[in-house]
Amino acid sequence: MAIAACLFVGALGLIWVSARSSDAATQAPTDVRLVALQVGLLICVMLCVGPLTSKVYFVALLWPAVAIGVAAWDQAIVRRAMIGVAVVSSALPLLPGRTMQRLLLIAGTDFYVSSAILALVAFTLVRSSRSD
Repeated sequence: MAIAACLFVGALGLIWVSARSSDAATQAPTDVRLVALQVGLLICVMLCVGPLTSKVYFVALLWPAVAIGVAAWDQAIVRRAMIGVAVVSSALPLLPGRTMQRLLLIAGTDFYVSSAILALVAFTLVRSSRSD
């Protein structure tokens, strides 16, 4: 519970810092890409803190993945990481045999994919707030 609370407070702090840095530079309206990243960060934190109850879990990760793609696809490191996450997340249903699929489920592939997306969203959010 303490780790979940710290993760949630850290995410809110990162959103607050990114919102302040974008508003302080100009009085222009907030960029839609920044807001999409902030919502994506909250979705990732919610999924990381909550229990994995079904495979619909991956549908919720579409929002953060699209937000990362829109905000930072031109950065080579982000593009390579997103391609790697897509390959890993699509490998589980494509592997032959029930035993291999269960082995990957036991190894926690779902957790590592969602953690990678969470890290990418936070990295992109920090980078976008620094560039503004």
